[in-house]
Amino acid sequence: MALLVICISQVEASPSSKTRRHLSRPEKVWSAFHPFKAKKVLKCARRSIFVTDSLEKAGVLTDRDGGQLDAFRHAYWMALMIKEGMNKTVVRKIGERHEKGNYIDFKRGRLEDSSRADSMMCVMDLRNNERGIETGELYTSDSPPKLSMIEMVLLHIWNGTMVIMSKNAAGEYLDKDGTVIKMDEYKGKWYIPKVIVNSNMIVVPH
Repeated sequence: MALLVICISQVEASPSSKTRRHLSRPEKVWSAFHPFKAKKVLKCARRSIFVTDSLEKAGVLTDRDGGQLDAFRHAYWMALMIKEGMNKTVVRKIGERHEKGNYIDFKRGRLEDSSRADSMMCVMDLRNNERGIETGELYTSDSPPKLSMIEMVLLHIWNGTMVIMSKNAAGEYLDKDGTVIKMDEYKGKWYIPKVIVNSNMIVVPH
């Protein structure tokens, strides 16, 4: 536990200005009509990327491709925007626009955080977004949790109240029967028979 506290304190340092995030076309359109809110959105996005990268370097979480790091990044981004005072309906729509952007990027062969999006990855992201929104709301209440927001999202992941993709020990995606999905057979396809599982269902320790 002491090690986790040290890791969290390091993660909560200010993010580097070099942290960047690609904006999709739907996000750019929204930003053009909401320039002041867009600054908050980008600030929170950069912060979520920085913290996620820091957690990976510290060995707190692993797997940014449909795994716990991926789940954390999305939920924490949503939670940060809520904590910044943004309306949850707006925040939810931002998350949805991001996923629409992922589909456009998929059609163009562009990657999101080093991996290619697909239909089930988007479903996973949207579900984790909802947990992030719920978490952020806790920190806008009159009695916010004593745990930091980073710790709260981590607990959700470790307790299995968020979702990740089913994989084996080699990091290969599994279908509903537990069979390895031959990803080469799904090149250029949006619909892949991946399976969503609880975020604590990993075959290697976090």
